[in-house]
Amino acid sequence: MADNETLERSQVPHKMANAGGASNWLLLIAAGFTWGATYSLAKIATQSDIHPLALNFWQAVFGLDALLLYTAIRRRRFPLSKEHIEFYLIAGVLGTIIPGVLYFVAARELPAGILAITIATVPMLTLVVSRALGSENLSVARLVGILLGAVGILFILVPDTSLPDASAAPFVILAVFCALCYAIENVYIDFRMPAGEALTILCGMMAVAALIMGPIVIVFDVFWWPQWPLGAVEWAIVGMALFNAFAYGTFVHLVNTAGPVFASQTAYVVTLSGVGWCRLIFGESHSKWVIAATACMMVGLALVRPRKRTVV
Repeated sequence: MADNETLERSQVPHKMANAGGASNWLLLIAAGFTWGATYSLAKIATQSDIHPLALNFWQAVFGLDALLLYTAIRRRRFPLSKEHIEFYLIAGVLGTIIPGVLYFVAARELPAGILAITIATVPMLTLVVSRALGSENLSVARLVGILLGAVGILFILVPDTSLPDASAAPFVILAVFCALCYAIENVYIDFRMPAGEALTILCGMMAVAALIMGPIVIVFDVFWWPQWPLGAVEWAIVGMALFNAFAYGTFVHLVNTAGPVFASQTAYVVTLSGVGWCRLIFGESHSKWVIAATACMMVGLALVRPRKRTVV
């Protein structure tokens, strides 16, 4: 993180007044660029026969290891109050366990570029959830942005040439459901983020995710040990864990300081960089419908603007 400051809830309104500050935009771009690479890494990881539950478990474990090292070096306290544990549990399930497993499932069937495009629905869905809870206003421009996001998904689902196989369409819906999980998590973080540094809080979320996923992979008999020396799959998982730890920690920081709608616009950078990474690594090319879907998402993201905060 850029400033590594302790985020006290009493200070949040003052910091949120500067939601669109230069430092926040730089953090948003850095998080989005690294996050975009994780879709290509997920595609590499799922080219093996390792179960998605096991992949997600090790992603959580490697991410937790990196965050524990950070907290040890920085000598940060690991908050274990009832409020913190409840937050770790709910945010960990919404942001790591459910979407993590399902994205690995979808990555087996979809081009990595399509996965990256679906993440652009997060800001639209975040706005919908926020509006339902009465914490965001729905202007005409924002409504048009949400509708453009829906049109973009239809451009992927309906034409025969958008996907490699028509049978992959349900996995696009699955990816959008993952985006909905992230959207709900965004709003939950905004409302219930406890006091503490963002990366320390994220460490707790990863710990809970790993503790929950561990017994699950054993019960379903899908446990897998990474091989040594590390192969392509192992390096892909490690890369995803490190990139997610940085990007996710930055994202939580932005949600807490600039609001969930601003932070969720990380998806703008994630989408573009994700498509770029996929083209660079896999040489993916897409039909005109997918290009049109990307254009709809970009315009929609531009219309779903961050909310204005007032200083109190």
